[in-house]
Parts: sequence; structure tokens; C-alpha cells
Amino acid sequence: MQRYYFHVHDGGGALLDPEGTDLLDDDAALRTAIGFVRSLLCEDLTNGLLDLRGRIEVVRSSGELLRVLRFADCICVLSGRV
Repeated sequence: MQRYYFHVHDGGGALLDPEGTDLLDDDAALRTAIGFVRSLLCEDLTNGLLDLRGRIEVVRSSGELLRVLRFADCICVLSGRV
């Protein structure tokens, strides 16, 4: 197990994760980050807003940056007629 930190940067500023989460590996950390972003976006959608300009930084306990995920890369937006 390794501890990962998920730091969110969006229009409201930065929300740094002070506690982190213990996860099995890097893949689990990336899946967790994507789920977290999708959850945040769902909250925004209930207010009629979808702001995809944010990002989440996934950081290992060593301080090493694993990945930066843009909010827009965590979803697929379909539009147009059905």
C-alpha cells in the first residue's frame, strides 16, 4: 500500500489534500482521482454548471507527482441530436 494525495485546482482556487489515501498502486490512485473529479462535476451539474477548466494532481507520499488530470479528460461529453 502507498499513500496518495489528490490536490484539486479549479475556479474556486486550490484544495490541497492534507491526509491522503492509502491505495494498492498507481492504477488505483488514477481510478480514484477520476472518480473524485466525476463526483465534483456531478455536484456542479445539479446547479446547472459544468466547468471543465480544473485539474487534479495525483501525488505519491514521496512527493513525486504521478499525474495531472484535467477535468475535461475525466469525462466524455456527447452533444447534438439523438
